[in-house]
Amino acid sequence: MSVSQQKKQFIYVGNDNPVTFEGVQDADGNFVSNAAVTMTLAHPDSPSVNLLGSAVTLSYVTGSNGRYRGVIQSTVLLTAGVTYELIISATVNGDAQTSIKVAAEALTRTT
Repeated sequence: MSVSQQKKQFIYVGNDNPVTFEGVQDADGNFVSNAAVTMTLAHPDSPSVNLLGSAVTLSYVTGSNGRYRGVIQSTVLLTAGVTYELIISATVNGDAQTSIKVAAEALTRTT
């Protein structure tokens, strides 16, 4: 999934789910390659509690304009039909640059 807008995303139960976060910039609007970008999933019934194993550090994609990638591992226990909250935060030189929350519905892959 590519998370560059706040629209509903889909994640698959029992599968590795790659996540791309686009366009991380500093306070001056410059794309950055040195951000600390983290991602977690929260259950809708307990939004302040991250799912076990869902905390992921995203890595910079060399040569990109602020693109970072990570993977939600297949071992994260998801329930099909539940819409989780995907939370991505980026910090540059200790200063929070952005934090977004995106709905991510868990589905069972059929093919």
